[in-house]
Amino acid sequence: MKKKIVFLMVGIIAIFIILLVANSINNKDKVAENISQTTKGINVSEDESKSKAVDEIIYSPLVDKYTVKSEYDNDDVYLVNDEGQRLAGPYAYIYIDDVTYKDDLCRIISKDSHKIGFINMTGEMVAEPEYIEADKMTNGCAAVRDNVDGMYYYINSKGIRINNEEYMEAYPFVNNMAKVKFKDGTWGIINKSGSKVIDGLDYINNLPSTTTMVSGLKDGKAIILKLDKYDSKFYEIRSFDYTDISEVYYENFVIVKNENQEYGVLDVNSGKSLIDNKYKKIEFTVMPDEHIMGEKISFRCQNVDGTYDIEVKSFGNEVEDYIWDR
Repeated sequence: MKKKIVFLMVGIIAIFIILLVANSINNKDKVAENISQTTKGINVSEDESKSKAVDEIIYSPLVDKYTVKSEYDNDDVYLVNDEGQRLAGPYAYIYIDDVTYKDDLCRIISKDSHKIGFINMTGEMVAEPEYIEADKMTNGCAAVRDNVDGMYYYINSKGIRINNEEYMEAYPFVNNMAKVKFKDGTWGIINKSGSKVIDGLDYINNLPSTTTMVSGLKDGKAIILKLDKYDSKFYEIRSFDYTDISEVYYENFVIVKNENQEYGVLDVNSGKSLIDNKYKKIEFTVMPDEHIMGEKISFRCQNVDGTYDIEVKSFGNEVEDYIWDR
């Protein structure tokens, strides 16, 4: 009798557990169904997209949340505000990544001329769409070109040319200066008024955004230039018998190449060689250090036979991964 009661109790408990599990599974199914119904509201199927226009909103990284709206039915693009009101357009394209702050200008491509112009964030056309090439507006200036056979020139944030000069190559302004290639094939640097800061160079590397040294070539030699903060001009401080030179990394060193196509490393402050010119390629990266990040740099120097020599040098500034093999 006792055994029958025990078996009966075990059976009741088993049935109770089965009912609990079944109920749990049913609840999960309901939750999943609710989630599915919720997500359906933000998904547009292929058939639905064919039957109606779909607005695609692309957000720029602005606190004010300026957006562009692309309408699916005719691919027109508009600049809109937070309320969805159209401020400007329609355009064929808007370079929304140009905009970081409320006062930034944004490039557009006109539907009529199919050329590039500039608008501000109120939708006002600052520079008419008449350029076939136009850089992003930086430091209040942009390099532009208005025909395929023409050269480059600069306009300011009002759409006005900064000078009457034209250049074979023109680069974005960095700290109110830009590197350019003049009509005679030489390179130099100009300021925002269009005046020459330095000229007569064979080549010049990219201008630094946070340091004061720039490298280049002059009369067939590698040179180091340093910015004088008082008169805002670059002056040559070192010259080396090398055929090519990298940019100056954190005002510490450059990678140089000799006439035999061999690479080495120079200390820009002392002018001394850190690594002899005998390698086919040099890479470098920061080494973890417990004191100052970037205090030790590991140079990976590849030999002609493909093997590597590792050189470790000490510096006081932070650096990142770079490869230079031009």
